[in-house]
Amino acid sequence: MPEQHPVVVPTTSTMVAESSSQDYHRKFCYAAFVANLQANGEIDPEKQLAQERRKATIEGRLGGRSASGGATSQAGPSTGAMTSASELSNLRSNVGKAAHFTIFVQFRLSTKPGSVDKSLGTTCRPYPEDTTFFALKEDIVQQLNVQWTTKHVTDLLVNETELRARNNITFPQDTDTLTIRKWYGIWNQPETRDAYITIPAGMGKIGKSLGFCLELFIDYDSFLQRTSSEDDDAVLGTKTGKKRKASGSHTGSKRRKGSQMHTSILTSSFRPDSEAVTTTKVLASNKIHFRRTVCTINLEDGKPTCRESTEVENGLLDIAPMSLSAVDRGKTKEVFAVLADLIRIGRMSHFAKGFRARADRENVEIEYFQVSDAFIMKAYDPVLERPVEKDPIPPGMGSEDEEDPITSFKQVFLVEPRRLSSAVIKFSGTLGVTNRNEKRSATMTAFSHWVIENTACEYMFADIQGSLDRDARGDGGTVLTLFDPMTHTHAQTSGLGDHGALGFKDFIDSHQCNFICRQLKLAPTSVLQEQLDIIEETAEEELA
Repeated sequence: MPEQHPVVVPTTSTMVAESSSQDYHRKFCYAAFVANLQANGEIDPEKQLAQERRKATIEGRLGGRSASGGATSQAGPSTGAMTSASELSNLRSNVGKAAHFTIFVQFRLSTKPGSVDKSLGTTCRPYPEDTTFFALKEDIVQQLNVQWTTKHVTDLLVNETELRARNNITFPQDTDTLTIRKWYGIWNQPETRDAYITIPAGMGKIGKSLGFCLELFIDYDSFLQRTSSEDDDAVLGTKTGKKRKASGSHTGSKRRKGSQMHTSILTSSFRPDSEAVTTTKVLASNKIHFRRTVCTINLEDGKPTCRESTEVENGLLDIAPMSLSAVDRGKTKEVFAVLADLIRIGRMSHFAKGFRARADRENVEIEYFQVSDAFIMKAYDPVLERPVEKDPIPPGMGSEDEEDPITSFKQVFLVEPRRLSSAVIKFSGTLGVTNRNEKRSATMTAFSHWVIENTACEYMFADIQGSLDRDARGDGGTVLTLFDPMTHTHAQTSGLGDHGALGFKDFIDSHQCNFICRQLKLAPTSVLQEQLDIIEETAEEELA
Protein backbone atom coordinates (compact mmCIF):
# COMPACT_ATOMS: atom_id res chain seq x y z
CA MET A 1 0.00 0.00 0.00
CA PRO A 2 1.18 3.47 -0.72
CA GLU A 3 2.22 5.50 2.22
CA GLN A 4 -0.60 7.61 3.63
CA HIS A 5 0.01 11.10 4.93
CA PRO A 6 -2.22 12.79 7.47
CA VAL A 7 -4.42 15.62 6.17
CA VAL A 8 -3.44 18.90 7.75
CA VAL A 9 -6.30 21.34 8.22
CA PRO A 10 -4.94 24.88 8.34
CA THR A 11 -5.87 26.93 11.35
CA THR A 12 -7.46 30.34 11.13
CA SER A 13 -4.16 32.02 11.89
CA THR A 14 -2.54 30.03 9.09
CA MET A 15 -5.27 31.11 6.63
CA VAL A 16 -4.85 34.73 7.60
CA ALA A 17 -1.10 34.46 7.24
CA GLU A 18 -1.43 32.85 3.82
CA SER A 19 -3.95 35.48 2.76
CA SER A 20 -1.67 38.26 3.92
CA SER A 21 1.23 36.67 2.09
CA GLN A 22 -0.81 36.36 -1.10
CA ASP A 23 -1.98 39.98 -0.82
CA TYR A 24 1.58 41.16 -0.36
CA HIS A 25 2.76 39.10 -3.31
CA ARG A 26 -0.05 40.38 -5.50
CA LYS A 27 0.60 44.00 -4.53
CA PHE A 28 4.32 43.55 -5.08
CA CYS A 29 3.82 42.07 -8.54
CA TYR A 30 1.33 44.77 -9.40
CA ALA A 31 3.73 47.49 -8.23
CA ALA A 32 6.52 45.99 -10.30
CA PHE A 33 4.23 45.80 -13.32
CA VAL A 34 3.23 49.43 -12.91
CA ALA A 35 6.84 50.51 -12.46
CA ASN A 36 7.74 48.73 -15.68
CA LEU A 37 4.94 50.52 -17.56
CA GLN A 38 6.03 53.84 -16.13
CA ALA A 39 9.62 53.22 -17.16
CA ASN A 40 8.48 52.50 -20.72
CA GLY A 41 6.35 55.65 -20.78
CA GLU A 42 3.14 53.66 -21.19
CA ILE A 43 1.44 55.08 -18.11
CA ASP A 44 1.18 58.57 -16.66
CA PRO A 45 2.53 58.61 -13.08
CA GLU A 46 0.22 61.44 -12.05
CA LYS A 47 -2.88 59.65 -13.30
CA GLN A 48 -1.70 56.45 -11.62
CA LEU A 49 -1.20 58.29 -8.34
CA ALA A 50 -4.70 59.71 -8.54
CA GLN A 51 -6.06 56.24 -9.27
CA GLU A 52 -4.23 54.79 -6.26
CA ARG A 53 -5.69 57.49 -4.05
CA ARG A 54 -9.20 56.72 -5.25
CA LYS A 55 -8.57 53.04 -4.62
CA ALA A 56 -7.39 53.76 -1.09
CA THR A 57 -10.47 55.89 -0.46
CA ILE A 58 -12.81 53.11 -1.62
CA GLU A 59 -10.99 50.52 0.47
CA GLY A 60 -11.25 52.82 3.46
CA ARG A 61 -15.01 53.14 2.97
CA LEU A 62 -15.29 49.37 2.83
CA GLY A 63 -13.50 49.05 6.16
CA GLY A 64 -10.44 47.35 4.70
CA ARG A 65 -12.41 44.38 3.38
CA SER A 66 -11.06 42.72 0.26
CA ALA A 67 -13.27 42.78 -2.77
CA SER A 68 -12.21 39.22 -3.48
CA GLY A 69 -14.04 37.95 -0.43
CA GLY A 70 -11.01 36.75 1.59
CA ALA A 71 -11.27 35.22 5.05
CA THR A 72 -12.19 37.37 8.00
CA SER A 73 -10.16 37.56 11.15
CA GLN A 74 -11.59 36.21 14.37
CA ALA A 75 -10.84 39.53 15.97
CA GLY A 76 -14.40 40.60 15.22
CA PRO A 77 -16.58 41.97 12.40
CA SER A 78 -15.18 44.52 9.98
CA THR A 79 -15.88 48.16 10.54
CA GLY A 80 -16.67 50.82 7.95
CA ALA A 81 -19.36 51.36 5.30
CA MET A 82 -21.81 48.50 4.78
CA THR A 83 -22.17 49.05 1.03
CA SER A 84 -20.99 45.90 -0.69
CA ALA A 85 -18.34 45.97 -3.37
CA SER A 86 -20.85 44.70 -5.93
CA GLU A 87 -23.31 47.52 -5.15
CA LEU A 88 -20.53 50.09 -5.43
CA SER A 89 -19.46 48.57 -8.72
CA ASN A 90 -23.01 48.73 -10.06
CA LEU A 91 -23.28 52.40 -9.10
CA ARG A 92 -20.03 53.32 -10.81
CA SER A 93 -20.19 51.15 -13.91
CA ASN A 94 -23.93 51.07 -14.60
CA VAL A 95 -24.01 47.25 -14.53
CA GLY A 96 -27.47 47.39 -12.99
CA LYS A 97 -28.96 48.41 -16.37
CA ALA A 98 -31.58 50.62 -14.70
CA ALA A 99 -33.94 52.50 -16.98
CA HIS A 100 -33.91 55.62 -14.78
CA PHE A 101 -31.33 57.89 -13.19
CA THR A 102 -32.02 59.62 -9.88
CA ILE A 103 -30.74 63.19 -10.14
CA PHE A 104 -30.26 65.44 -7.12
CA VAL A 105 -30.17 69.17 -7.99
CA GLN A 106 -28.96 72.19 -6.03
CA PHE A 107 -29.06 75.83 -7.13
CA ARG A 108 -26.33 78.47 -7.31
CA LEU A 109 -26.69 82.19 -8.13
CA SER A 110 -24.12 84.07 -10.18
CA THR A 111 -24.19 86.83 -7.56
CA LYS A 112 -23.07 84.32 -4.88
CA PRO A 113 -20.98 81.76 -6.76
CA GLY A 114 -19.13 80.58 -3.66
CA SER A 115 -21.98 78.47 -2.31
CA VAL A 116 -25.32 76.95 -3.27
CA ASP A 117 -28.45 78.97 -2.46
CA LYS A 118 -30.25 77.09 0.29
CA SER A 119 -33.28 79.40 0.11
CA LEU A 120 -34.16 77.91 -3.29
CA GLY A 121 -34.24 74.40 -1.88
CA THR A 122 -33.32 71.25 -3.80
CA THR A 123 -34.95 68.76 -6.13
CA CYS A 124 -34.44 65.01 -6.37
CA ARG A 125 -36.35 62.84 -8.81
CA PRO A 126 -35.83 60.00 -11.30
CA TYR A 127 -35.55 60.64 -15.04
CA PRO A 128 -35.64 58.17 -17.96
CA GLU A 129 -32.19 57.44 -19.31
CA ASP A 130 -33.10 58.76 -22.77
CA THR A 131 -33.93 62.25 -21.43
CA THR A 132 -31.74 64.90 -23.04
CA PHE A 133 -29.91 67.38 -20.87
CA PHE A 134 -31.88 70.24 -22.43
CA ALA A 135 -35.19 68.56 -21.49
CA LEU A 136 -33.73 67.87 -18.05
CA LYS A 137 -32.85 71.55 -17.63
CA GLU A 138 -36.32 72.63 -18.78
CA ASP A 139 -37.95 70.40 -16.16
CA ILE A 140 -35.63 71.61 -13.39
CA VAL A 141 -36.32 75.27 -14.25
CA GLN A 142 -40.06 74.58 -14.29
CA GLN A 143 -39.84 73.06 -10.80
CA LEU A 144 -37.73 75.96 -9.55
CA ASN A 145 -40.15 78.61 -10.85
CA VAL A 146 -42.78 77.57 -8.32
CA GLN A 147 -40.46 78.89 -5.59
CA TRP A 148 -38.79 81.55 -7.75
CA THR A 149 -41.97 83.52 -8.50
CA THR A 150 -42.81 83.91 -4.82
CA LYS A 151 -40.00 86.49 -4.69
CA HIS A 152 -39.57 87.60 -8.30
CA VAL A 153 -41.82 89.28 -10.83
CA THR A 154 -41.68 86.58 -13.49
CA ASP A 155 -40.40 83.11 -14.31
CA LEU A 156 -36.75 82.31 -14.80
CA LEU A 157 -35.98 81.40 -18.42
CA VAL A 158 -34.07 78.30 -19.46
CA ASN A 159 -31.50 80.38 -21.35
CA GLU A 160 -30.68 82.20 -18.11
CA THR A 161 -29.44 78.97 -16.54
CA GLU A 162 -26.70 76.40 -17.04
CA LEU A 163 -26.35 72.85 -15.76
CA ARG A 164 -23.07 72.16 -13.99
CA ALA A 165 -21.54 69.39 -11.95
CA ARG A 166 -21.48 69.60 -8.17
CA ASN A 167 -19.18 72.23 -6.63
CA ASN A 168 -19.79 74.58 -9.59
CA ILE A 169 -17.74 72.54 -12.08
CA THR A 170 -18.56 73.39 -15.69
CA PHE A 171 -18.70 70.80 -18.45
CA PRO A 172 -15.95 71.12 -21.09
CA GLN A 173 -18.39 70.42 -23.92
CA ASP A 174 -21.98 71.21 -24.88
CA THR A 175 -24.25 68.72 -23.15
CA ASP A 176 -27.72 69.91 -24.25
CA THR A 177 -28.18 67.24 -26.91
CA LEU A 178 -26.73 64.37 -24.86
CA THR A 179 -29.04 61.88 -23.18
CA ILE A 180 -28.50 61.18 -19.50
CA ARG A 181 -27.24 57.66 -20.39
CA LYS A 182 -24.76 59.05 -22.92
CA TRP A 183 -23.58 61.76 -20.54
CA TYR A 184 -23.12 59.19 -17.77
CA GLY A 185 -21.05 57.00 -20.05
CA ILE A 186 -18.77 59.90 -21.00
CA TRP A 187 -18.02 61.08 -17.47
CA ASN A 188 -18.11 57.73 -15.66
CA GLN A 189 -14.41 57.19 -16.32
CA PRO A 190 -11.63 56.73 -13.73
CA GLU A 191 -10.13 60.14 -14.40
CA THR A 192 -13.44 62.07 -14.34
CA ARG A 193 -16.01 60.25 -12.23
CA ASP A 194 -14.89 61.74 -8.91
CA ALA A 195 -15.47 65.22 -10.30
CA TYR A 196 -18.71 64.66 -12.22
CA ILE A 197 -20.44 61.54 -10.83
CA THR A 198 -20.91 62.69 -7.24
CA ILE A 199 -23.56 62.22 -4.58
CA PRO A 200 -23.92 64.57 -1.57
CA ALA A 201 -23.31 63.18 1.89
CA GLY A 202 -26.45 62.06 3.67
CA MET A 203 -28.31 60.95 0.54
CA GLY A 204 -28.83 57.48 2.00
CA LYS A 205 -29.16 54.66 -0.51
CA ILE A 206 -29.64 56.74 -3.62
CA GLY A 207 -26.70 54.74 -4.94
CA LYS A 208 -28.78 51.56 -5.16
CA SER A 209 -30.23 53.11 -8.27
CA LEU A 210 -28.11 55.07 -10.71
CA GLY A 211 -27.78 58.61 -9.49
CA PHE A 212 -25.63 61.71 -9.29
CA CYS A 213 -25.77 65.36 -8.31
CA LEU A 214 -25.99 68.44 -10.54
CA GLU A 215 -26.21 72.16 -9.95
CA LEU A 216 -28.33 74.66 -11.84
CA PHE A 217 -26.27 77.82 -12.21
CA ILE A 218 -28.50 80.91 -12.48
CA ASP A 219 -27.23 83.94 -14.38
CA TYR A 220 -28.94 86.44 -12.12
CA ASP A 221 -27.49 89.44 -13.94
CA SER A 222 -29.20 88.35 -17.16
CA PHE A 223 -32.48 87.91 -15.30
CA LEU A 224 -32.21 91.39 -13.77
CA GLN A 225 -31.32 92.92 -17.12
CA ARG A 226 -34.46 91.41 -18.62
CA THR A 227 -36.79 92.37 -15.78
CA SER A 228 -35.31 95.55 -14.28
CA SER A 229 -37.50 98.67 -14.01
CA GLU A 230 -37.42 101.29 -16.73
CA ASP A 231 -38.94 104.75 -16.70
CA ASP A 232 -40.31 106.88 -19.51
CA ASP A 233 -36.92 108.56 -19.96
CA ALA A 234 -35.27 105.18 -20.47
CA VAL A 235 -37.71 104.43 -23.28
CA LEU A 236 -36.69 107.67 -24.95
CA GLY A 237 -33.02 106.79 -24.57
CA THR A 238 -32.08 109.25 -21.83
CA LYS A 239 -30.23 108.44 -18.66
CA THR A 240 -32.23 106.77 -15.92
CA GLY A 241 -32.16 107.57 -12.26
CA LYS A 242 -31.28 105.27 -9.41
CA LYS A 243 -33.32 102.10 -9.35
CA ARG A 244 -36.07 102.25 -6.74
CA LYS A 245 -36.68 99.31 -4.44
CA ALA A 246 -39.99 97.51 -4.54
CA SER A 247 -42.41 98.74 -1.92
CA GLY A 248 -45.81 97.98 -0.52
CA SER A 249 -49.06 99.91 -0.97
CA HIS A 250 -48.95 103.64 -1.71
CA THR A 251 -51.76 106.08 -2.16
CA GLY A 252 -50.53 109.53 -2.99
CA SER A 253 -46.91 110.22 -3.88
CA LYS A 254 -45.58 110.43 -7.43
CA ARG A 255 -43.58 107.46 -8.69
CA ARG A 256 -41.59 106.52 -11.74
CA LYS A 257 -43.81 105.15 -14.43
CA GLY A 258 -42.17 102.92 -17.03
CA SER A 259 -43.83 101.42 -20.08
CA GLN A 260 -43.83 101.61 -23.84
CA MET A 261 -44.44 105.00 -25.44
CA HIS A 262 -47.87 105.63 -26.95
CA THR A 263 -48.56 108.52 -29.26
CA SER A 264 -52.30 108.12 -29.85
CA ILE A 265 -55.25 108.91 -27.63
CA LEU A 266 -56.82 105.87 -26.03
CA THR A 267 -60.10 104.60 -27.43
CA SER A 268 -62.62 102.42 -25.64
CA SER A 269 -65.32 100.01 -26.69
CA PHE A 270 -66.58 99.97 -23.10
CA ARG A 271 -70.03 101.48 -22.60
CA PRO A 272 -70.38 103.11 -19.15
CA ASP A 273 -73.55 102.71 -17.12
CA SER A 274 -76.07 105.54 -17.33
CA GLU A 275 -77.52 105.25 -13.86
CA ALA A 276 -76.81 103.63 -10.52
CA VAL A 277 -77.95 100.10 -9.85
CA THR A 278 -80.84 99.74 -7.41
CA THR A 279 -80.59 97.20 -4.62
CA THR A 280 -82.84 95.59 -2.05
CA LYS A 281 -82.01 94.95 1.57
CA VAL A 282 -81.40 91.33 2.61
CA LEU A 283 -83.24 89.65 5.48
CA ALA A 284 -82.34 86.32 7.10
CA SER A 285 -84.34 83.15 6.55
CA ASN A 286 -83.99 79.41 6.86
CA LYS A 287 -86.39 78.04 4.24
CA ILE A 288 -86.74 79.75 0.91
CA HIS A 289 -88.25 79.51 -2.54
CA PHE A 290 -86.10 81.39 -5.01
CA ARG A 291 -85.25 82.17 -8.60
CA ARG A 292 -81.75 82.69 -9.97
CA THR A 293 -80.56 85.86 -11.63
CA VAL A 294 -77.40 85.57 -13.71
CA CYS A 295 -75.33 88.27 -15.38
CA THR A 296 -73.82 88.11 -18.86
CA ILE A 297 -71.46 90.69 -20.33
CA ASN A 298 -71.63 91.85 -23.94
CA LEU A 299 -68.34 91.01 -25.61
CA GLU A 300 -68.46 94.13 -27.77
CA ASP A 301 -69.11 96.94 -25.28
CA GLY A 302 -68.97 95.30 -21.84
CA LYS A 303 -72.62 96.08 -21.16
CA PRO A 304 -74.21 93.80 -18.51
CA THR A 305 -77.49 91.94 -18.96
CA CYS A 306 -79.14 90.38 -15.90
CA ARG A 307 -81.73 87.68 -16.50
CA GLU A 308 -83.95 86.02 -13.91
CA SER A 309 -84.86 82.38 -14.42
CA THR A 310 -88.55 81.41 -14.50
CA GLU A 311 -87.81 78.19 -12.60
CA VAL A 312 -88.62 78.25 -8.90
CA GLU A 313 -86.08 76.41 -6.72
CA ASN A 314 -86.30 75.39 -3.07
CA GLY A 315 -83.51 75.57 -0.53
CA LEU A 316 -82.38 76.09 3.04
CA LEU A 317 -80.51 79.18 4.17
CA ASP A 318 -78.45 79.54 7.33
CA ILE A 319 -80.37 81.86 9.62
CA ALA A 320 -77.18 83.12 11.30
CA PRO A 321 -76.07 86.55 10.07
CA MET A 322 -73.00 86.87 7.89
CA SER A 323 -69.87 87.33 9.98
CA LEU A 324 -67.97 90.40 8.82
CA SER A 325 -64.76 91.85 10.18
CA ALA A 326 -64.61 95.47 11.29
CA VAL A 327 -62.90 96.32 8.01
CA ASP A 328 -65.81 94.91 6.01
CA ARG A 329 -68.56 96.60 8.03
CA GLY A 330 -69.77 100.16 7.71
CA LYS A 331 -71.02 102.53 5.09
CA THR A 332 -68.33 101.55 2.55
CA LYS A 333 -69.50 97.95 2.42
CA GLU A 334 -73.10 96.77 2.72
CA VAL A 335 -74.12 93.17 2.25
CA PHE A 336 -77.28 94.02 0.33
CA ALA A 337 -75.54 95.68 -2.64
CA VAL A 338 -75.92 92.43 -4.50
CA LEU A 339 -76.85 93.47 -8.01
CA ALA A 340 -73.93 95.86 -8.31
CA ASP A 341 -71.60 93.18 -6.95
CA LEU A 342 -72.92 90.63 -9.44
CA ILE A 343 -72.24 93.00 -12.33
CA ARG A 344 -68.76 93.76 -11.01
CA ILE A 345 -67.90 90.07 -10.79
CA GLY A 346 -69.28 89.46 -14.27
CA ARG A 347 -67.23 92.30 -15.72
CA MET A 348 -64.09 91.19 -13.90
CA SER A 349 -64.46 87.74 -15.48
CA HIS A 350 -65.00 89.39 -18.87
CA PHE A 351 -61.89 91.57 -18.57
CA ALA A 352 -59.80 88.70 -17.16
CA LYS A 353 -60.35 86.75 -20.39
CA GLY A 354 -59.27 89.76 -22.43
CA PHE A 355 -56.19 90.26 -20.27
CA ARG A 356 -55.10 86.64 -20.70
CA ALA A 357 -55.66 86.94 -24.45
CA ARG A 358 -53.43 90.03 -24.54
CA ALA A 359 -50.71 88.17 -22.62
CA ASP A 360 -50.95 85.25 -25.05
CA ARG A 361 -50.62 87.56 -28.06
CA GLU A 362 -47.56 89.26 -26.60
CA ASN A 363 -46.14 85.93 -25.37
CA VAL A 364 -45.90 87.24 -21.80
CA GLU A 365 -45.81 84.89 -18.83
CA ILE A 366 -48.35 85.92 -16.16
CA GLU A 367 -49.67 84.31 -13.00
CA TYR A 368 -52.84 82.45 -13.96
CA PHE A 369 -55.94 83.51 -12.05
CA GLN A 370 -59.69 83.02 -12.33
CA VAL A 371 -62.78 84.90 -11.18
CA SER A 372 -65.44 83.40 -8.95
CA ASP A 373 -68.83 82.39 -10.33
CA ALA A 374 -71.83 84.12 -8.78
CA PHE A 375 -75.58 84.55 -9.13
CA ILE A 376 -78.36 86.43 -7.36
CA MET A 377 -80.88 84.41 -5.40
CA LYS A 378 -84.25 86.19 -5.14
CA ALA A 379 -86.35 84.67 -2.37
CA TYR A 380 -90.14 84.76 -2.66
CA ASP A 381 -93.06 84.10 -0.34
CA PRO A 382 -94.01 80.38 -0.26
CA VAL A 383 -96.24 79.36 -3.15
CA LEU A 384 -99.79 78.88 -1.82
CA GLU A 385 -101.57 75.65 -2.59
CA ARG A 386 -104.42 76.15 -5.03
CA PRO A 387 -107.60 74.05 -5.10
CA VAL A 388 -107.66 71.55 -7.90
CA GLU A 389 -109.95 72.68 -10.71
CA LYS A 390 -110.96 71.39 -14.09
CA ASP A 391 -108.93 74.03 -15.82
CA PRO A 392 -106.40 75.18 -13.24
CA ILE A 393 -104.97 78.63 -13.86
CA PRO A 394 -101.19 78.63 -13.90
CA PRO A 395 -99.55 81.12 -11.54
CA GLY A 396 -99.28 84.57 -13.09
CA MET A 397 -101.94 83.93 -15.74
CA GLY A 398 -105.07 85.00 -13.78
CA SER A 399 -106.81 88.37 -13.57
CA GLU A 400 -104.85 91.52 -12.82
CA ASP A 401 -106.56 91.80 -9.43
CA GLU A 402 -105.38 88.36 -8.37
CA GLU A 403 -102.07 88.39 -6.53
CA ASP A 404 -99.64 85.70 -7.60
CA PRO A 405 -97.66 84.73 -4.49
CA ILE A 406 -94.55 83.82 -6.48
CA THR A 407 -94.25 87.39 -7.79
CA SER A 408 -93.99 88.86 -4.30
CA PHE A 409 -90.27 88.62 -3.59
CA LYS A 410 -88.99 89.56 -0.14
CA GLN A 411 -85.25 88.89 -0.05
CA VAL A 412 -82.22 88.93 -2.32
CA PHE A 413 -78.80 87.33 -1.85
CA LEU A 414 -75.55 87.17 -3.79
CA VAL A 415 -74.37 83.55 -3.93
CA GLU A 416 -70.81 82.43 -4.66
CA PRO A 417 -69.36 78.90 -4.53
CA ARG A 418 -67.69 77.92 -1.27
CA ARG A 419 -63.95 78.20 -1.75
CA LEU A 420 -61.31 75.82 -0.42
CA SER A 421 -59.53 78.53 1.55
CA SER A 422 -61.03 81.33 3.62
CA ALA A 423 -57.71 83.20 3.78
CA VAL A 424 -58.02 86.41 1.74
CA ILE A 425 -55.07 87.72 -0.28
CA LYS A 426 -55.30 91.51 -0.79
CA PHE A 427 -53.71 93.26 -3.76
CA SER A 428 -55.17 96.76 -3.49
CA GLY A 429 -57.63 98.82 -1.52
CA THR A 430 -60.56 100.96 -2.62
CA LEU A 431 -57.88 103.63 -2.96
CA GLY A 432 -54.21 102.76 -3.16
CA VAL A 433 -52.32 100.34 -5.39
CA THR A 434 -49.69 97.74 -4.64
CA ASN A 435 -46.21 97.89 -6.08
CA ARG A 436 -45.01 94.58 -4.71
CA ASN A 437 -42.90 92.94 -7.33
CA GLU A 438 -43.41 89.19 -7.05
CA LYS A 439 -45.19 87.51 -9.97
CA ARG A 440 -48.69 87.27 -8.51
CA SER A 441 -48.88 90.89 -7.33
CA ALA A 442 -47.26 92.15 -10.52
CA THR A 443 -49.91 90.29 -12.54
CA MET A 444 -52.76 91.88 -10.56
CA THR A 445 -51.23 95.36 -10.94
CA ALA A 446 -50.80 94.85 -14.69
CA PHE A 447 -54.39 93.58 -14.90
CA SER A 448 -55.65 96.81 -13.28
CA HIS A 449 -53.50 98.85 -15.65
CA TRP A 450 -54.75 96.96 -18.70
CA VAL A 451 -58.44 97.45 -17.77
CA ILE A 452 -57.94 101.21 -17.46
CA GLU A 453 -56.19 101.33 -20.83
CA ASN A 454 -58.75 99.04 -22.48
CA THR A 455 -61.66 101.22 -21.33
CA ALA A 456 -59.84 104.51 -22.03
CA CYS A 457 -60.10 105.53 -18.36
CA GLU A 458 -63.85 104.85 -18.20
CA TYR A 459 -63.73 101.89 -15.80
CA MET A 460 -61.26 100.43 -13.31
CA PHE A 461 -61.11 97.77 -10.62
CA ALA A 462 -60.15 98.47 -7.02
CA ASP A 463 -60.04 96.50 -3.79
CA ILE A 464 -58.78 93.48 -5.74
CA GLN A 465 -58.68 90.39 -3.54
CA GLY A 466 -58.91 86.63 -3.81
CA SER A 467 -58.24 83.27 -2.21
CA LEU A 468 -57.05 79.87 -3.36
CA ASP A 469 -59.69 77.58 -4.85
CA ARG A 470 -59.95 74.61 -7.19
CA ASP A 471 -58.71 75.32 -10.69
CA ALA A 472 -61.76 75.52 -12.99
CA ARG A 473 -59.64 74.06 -15.80
CA GLY A 474 -59.92 70.73 -14.00
CA ASP A 475 -56.27 69.81 -13.56
CA GLY A 476 -56.75 69.07 -9.87
CA GLY A 477 -54.68 72.00 -8.61
CA THR A 478 -55.53 75.25 -6.87
CA VAL A 479 -55.42 78.74 -8.32
CA LEU A 480 -55.95 82.31 -7.17
CA THR A 481 -59.68 83.09 -7.44
CA LEU A 482 -60.74 86.74 -7.39
CA PHE A 483 -64.04 87.86 -5.88
CA ASP A 484 -65.92 90.88 -4.53
CA PRO A 485 -64.08 93.73 -6.29
CA MET A 486 -64.82 97.44 -6.07
CA THR A 487 -64.90 99.66 -9.16
CA HIS A 488 -64.53 103.33 -10.10
CA THR A 489 -66.38 105.13 -12.92
CA HIS A 490 -66.57 108.85 -13.75
CA ALA A 491 -70.33 108.90 -13.20
CA GLN A 492 -69.92 106.97 -9.92
CA THR A 493 -72.72 104.61 -10.97
CA SER A 494 -71.09 101.22 -10.42
CA GLY A 495 -72.14 100.76 -6.79
CA LEU A 496 -70.87 101.34 -3.29
CA GLY A 497 -67.24 102.41 -3.00
CA ASP A 498 -67.17 104.11 -6.43
CA HIS A 499 -64.98 107.20 -5.95
CA GLY A 500 -65.25 108.44 -9.52
CA ALA A 501 -62.32 110.40 -10.98
CA LEU A 502 -60.51 110.29 -7.64
CA GLY A 503 -59.97 106.55 -8.07
CA PHE A 504 -58.34 107.03 -11.49
CA LYS A 505 -56.13 109.87 -10.24
CA ASP A 506 -54.98 107.77 -7.31
CA PHE A 507 -53.94 104.92 -9.60
CA ILE A 508 -52.11 107.22 -12.04
CA ASP A 509 -50.22 108.96 -9.23
CA SER A 510 -49.28 105.76 -7.40
CA HIS A 511 -48.71 103.13 -10.07
CA GLN A 512 -45.22 101.98 -11.08
CA CYS A 513 -45.15 99.96 -14.27
CA ASN A 514 -43.60 96.58 -13.57
CA PHE A 515 -41.99 94.04 -15.87
CA ILE A 516 -45.34 92.61 -16.98
CA CYS A 517 -46.74 96.06 -17.81
CA ARG A 518 -43.75 96.75 -20.03
CA GLN A 519 -43.85 93.34 -21.70
CA LEU A 520 -47.54 93.88 -22.51
CA LYS A 521 -46.65 97.30 -23.96
CA LEU A 522 -49.29 99.04 -21.84
CA ALA A 523 -49.76 102.78 -22.14
CA PRO A 524 -47.59 104.76 -19.70
CA THR A 525 -49.36 106.68 -16.97
CA SER A 526 -48.64 109.94 -18.79
CA VAL A 527 -50.98 108.79 -21.57
CA LEU A 528 -53.58 107.74 -19.00
CA GLN A 529 -53.37 111.20 -17.44
CA GLU A 530 -53.91 112.86 -20.82
CA GLN A 531 -56.99 110.73 -21.41
CA LEU A 532 -58.31 111.53 -17.94
CA ASP A 533 -57.87 115.26 -18.61
CA ILE A 534 -59.84 114.96 -21.86
CA ILE A 535 -62.71 113.20 -20.07
CA GLU A 536 -62.85 115.83 -17.35
CA GLU A 537 -62.74 118.70 -19.85
CA THR A 538 -65.54 117.13 -21.86
CA ALA A 539 -67.65 116.72 -18.73
CA GLU A 540 -67.13 120.37 -17.79
CA GLU A 541 -68.17 121.51 -21.28
CA GLU A 542 -71.36 119.45 -21.09
CA LEU A 543 -72.25 121.02 -17.76
CA ALA A 544 -71.59 124.56 -19.00
